[in-house]
Amino acid sequence: MNYQEATAYIEEIRGRLASDYSLDRVMKLAGLMGHPERKLRIVHIAGTNGKGSVGAYIANALAMSGYSVGRFASPALFDPREQIQRVLGNHFGTDTAWISEEEVAERITQIAQCVRKMEQVGGESPTAFEIETVMAFEQMVRWHTDVAVIEVGMGGSTDATNIIEKPVLTVFTKISRDHTGFLGNTLEEIASNKFGIIKAGCPVVSVRQEQPVMEMLKEYDIPVRGKQCVVLGRSNIVGKPMAMLLLHENATVTIAHSKTQNLAELTRQADVLVAAVGRPKFVTADMVKPGAVVIDVGMDRDENGKLCGDVDFDGVSQVCGAITPVPGGVGPMTISMLLENTLTAAKLQNSL
Repeated sequence: MNYQEATAYIEEIRGRLASDYSLDRVMKLAGLMGHPERKLRIVHIAGTNGKGSVGAYIANALAMSGYSVGRFASPALFDPREQIQRVLGNHFGTDTAWISEEEVAERITQIAQCVRKMEQVGGESPTAFEIETVMAFEQMVRWHTDVAVIEVGMGGSTDATNIIEKPVLTVFTKISRDHTGFLGNTLEEIASNKFGIIKAGCPVVSVRQEQPVMEMLKEYDIPVRGKQCVVLGRSNIVGKPMAMLLLHENATVTIAHSKTQNLAELTRQADVLVAAVGRPKFVTADMVKPGAVVIDVGMDRDENGKLCGDVDFDGVSQVCGAITPVPGGVGPMTISMLLENTLTAAKLQNSL
């Protein structure tokens, strides 16, 4: 195959629907390819938001430290080849190169032969993402990469990348309500699916999702001692731990949720309102006390598919004293703290 034929092959497969979501197909394909994923040292990254940023930071930090790094990013934004990258350090920083057209043609020619073998014995063809995942593993082996930084596609437990058996590190970015029809209807269900990539005996790095909120309050010198704080959301991942942290700082805390009676009356009493309810633009201007501090922990999509928070930013920003935007507020702070935790874990593992 040449490059055009290889991409046409993938796109033709992309139009097919898989009969189920399991690891059987990708595991068989990887086996026919000699299990390239077992020949790599892998940093495995999952989460709803921030995987790309965290993956890029980790890949570039490793490359600047002298490692040859391969990176599998999902999804591609401009060119299918950008999913599979090689990152190398130099005197001025790093150089990033996509997999070449010739390399794509070679890998897909090789993979197509394995797919035919699967079909000849009555097996189901792998999906396009499963093929791209195995192609990434194989190419990184051929690049002789020291470390492969691999991002999960959408899920976790049944994601094609989860054939990785022993990652050197597993990293979780922020988890929020997205892809609910596929991953689960609650934050806990979504988290459980994504946590399916955790392997016994392998180190895991994450950040408590309420921690960045407290760090932002401290950074902007916003005291909560003695203040009325309302946490809108009762999940075990954000809402309840957030309330406990605020209590620890001597705030007076009320936990509310979307079913709370007279909710707007309650939230208008808050000096600090933390929105973590998981509904796009749920908090409106009439629910906010003038001059209040509003922290938007939500990460949702509006009716046009654009990222937004649990707070109607345009309306609420005209009433409140301070507000965190989405995107651009709690998210970047979460990424920063996650990278700090990753560095701390690396130092502990290496007795530094």
